Amino acid sequence: MNPTDVLPYISSAVLVLQAATKVPAALAELLRTCGRLANVVRHVSTPSGRPERRRRQAMRARTRAAGVLEISSTDRRGMCFACDAYQICHSNPIREKRSKGVVLSTAVELGQATKPQRHKVIGDVHLVLRRGNQVLFGQRRNTGYEDGAFHLPSGHLEADESVVDALIREAAEEVGVSIAPHNVRFSHIMHNASSGGRMAFFFTVEHWVGDPTNRELDKCSALQWFSLDALPEHMITYCRTALNHIANNQQFSTYGWQ
Repeated sequence: MNPTDVLPYISSAVLVLQAATKVPAALAELLRTCGRLANVVRHVSTPSGRPERRRRQAMRARTRAAGVLEISSTDRRGMCFACDAYQICHSNPIREKRSKGVVLSTAVELGQATKPQRHKVIGDVHLVLRRGNQVLFGQRRNTGYEDGAFHLPSGHLEADESVVDALIREAAEEVGVSIAPHNVRFSHIMHNASSGGRMAFFFTVEHWVGDPTNRELDKCSALQWFSLDALPEHMITYCRTALNHIANNQQFSTYGWQ
């Protein structure tokens, strides 16, 4: 028990003793004053007092209305009042402020306290369909990007799909061939700087079922076989770079990063 908590009881006891034993009135008044001071000290000096609690509640209300993140100086955790979730902040130095033994918190702008957003990588699959030393290309049209250029049959990786499944799907959709998974051989992966960073997977296939046929007439004007020693003059640059890496048995590369 806090010693100041017993002073009111002492004051009451003195009143009884005064009546019984004629304790001087000046002493009784002094002890009553001590009791009143004890009540003031209990509410002002201790962090759990009601005035301090009301001050903190008011500060939290202002913080919540302003949409900022309140960071505690003791555990470096902050409550985001927008989503009621605790977040760890290691990027902002927390300076501890003390006022009469009470640790105050520091409000930090929400954008400063959160970590940088993680980049969601786009995945592309590219089919290197080989017939001896030749590779199948399609000539792009009506795509809005590098129309007229020759490019490998390719497409985006979809959700809940493996890169092998994506390659088999794109081969059927674009050139009408059926490929068994065991005939898919990984050749190269390129981290391309395009779109903030995307991963281009290249797979070589030498055995398939069906004759390659242009199945996307709205996007492809023609299919054509080219020798790896004589690639088309007009083709998308990163694809040419990747094929050169494949020819040199290099399985990983970056492209377009400074």
